[in-house]
Amino acid sequence: MVTWPQFQDQFYNEKLVVQVLRIGVSVGAQIGVNGALFGDEEKPGVVKHEQLRGAIEMYDGK
Repeated sequence: MVTWPQFQDQFYNEKLVVQVLRIGVSVGAQIGVNGALFGDEEKPGVVKHEQLRGAIEMYDGK
């Protein structure tokens, strides 16, 4: 499972799936969608396409 939390409680769900159950990988989101606006792509914590690609490749075992 690739996790990409968007809102508040989903960050806790991500920790459960990735760190506790160890059945998923994270794309590395640090802020939710309500914290990022259009044009904020370069701000720290916003997921970039390289991060998403890396998580999918890790999930696929590449």
